[in-house]
Amino acid sequence: MQNSRLYTIMMRSVMVFFWVCVLVMFLGFSHIVHFFRSERSINIFSWPTLLDVSYLERFERETGITLHVSYYETNEELFSKLRATKGSGYDLVIPSDYVVELMIKEGLLQKIDQTKIHAWPELDPKLLSLYCDPHNDYTIPYFWAVYGLGIDTAYFKDALPEVSWDLIFDSKKIPSSIGMLDAAREAVLLAAFYLYGSSDIAMTPEHIAKIKKLLIEQKRFVGAYTESNIEHLLLGKLCPLVVAMGPDILRIQRVNPAIKFVIPKEGSFVVIDSFAIPAKSTKVDLVYEFINFLLKSDVLEHHRAKFGMCCPTKKMQSIHDQTICPSDEEFAKMKFFKTTLPEALLNEIWIQLMAY
Repeated sequence: MQNSRLYTIMMRSVMVFFWVCVLVMFLGFSHIVHFFRSERSINIFSWPTLLDVSYLERFERETGITLHVSYYETNEELFSKLRATKGSGYDLVIPSDYVVELMIKEGLLQKIDQTKIHAWPELDPKLLSLYCDPHNDYTIPYFWAVYGLGIDTAYFKDALPEVSWDLIFDSKKIPSSIGMLDAAREAVLLAAFYLYGSSDIAMTPEHIAKIKKLLIEQKRFVGAYTESNIEHLLLGKLCPLVVAMGPDILRIQRVNPAIKFVIPKEGSFVVIDSFAIPAKSTKVDLVYEFINFLLKSDVLEHHRAKFGMCCPTKKMQSIHDQTICPSDEEFAKMKFFKTTLPEALLNEIWIQLMAY
């Protein structure tokens, strides 16, 4: 009798324990799933027009690695967020060349292992050993683009003027309204290049004064300071000419073939976006797997065709649109938006311009 009672108590205890476990599992299921997912996931911070969602989903299906992607609109936004977290919170970022230099100086990036990048021997030499990362210790070039002029040829009635930066800075040659860059660094350095033939000279107060004067004189012709809204300016016939990157004009040209992209005769600026791994990431192997996926030829070709960027590998050069991806000889003449002025001074110039 006593044994039977003891047996009953034990069975009830087992049942209670079982249902408690079921309840705990039920209530904590999402946390348990999240735990396992987090071990096979990476956080990515990217420009909006570099990664096709359908190909991100393909990578997830093929590898079982979950991708959490968030986007930034400017390099400054990327830099400030990574700086605030001391390089944590993300596993992969895709900064432009000039901000790479700042990130390295602040210790926000960790060194990469070039041997883990399958396509490393295929990378275009002209995209390597740049001023911002001389030995490519921290970056892997991804896509690149050149700044130039987006022109509505219909406005000029097929009689295009000589393609020069005069078209945005010389009051005698500027069209009725233009679209101008809305970033202090790019606008100031472009003005410096126009005035002095170089953007990385040692700037004196006299240089700065002339740059301010030029930008203020230009302002009366500026219909809008923007890069994200140039499609509206060109297709809406609000501005017949805008300063923009080649890929942005190429996408607009698909809608209106009368829109052309041209690089001024004096030369221009190139921007290279590279893969970089934040200092605090602990998922480096998963990041390398994703980078290797993105550098596959078929994946590069898909993104090039969709977004219009110039590819980072030598064998992809033959499929480049030569109007937006210049040859090696032309590339050698391109400038970079190097950090030649303190950020505070750039912002001061910009604030004064906007308030004028």
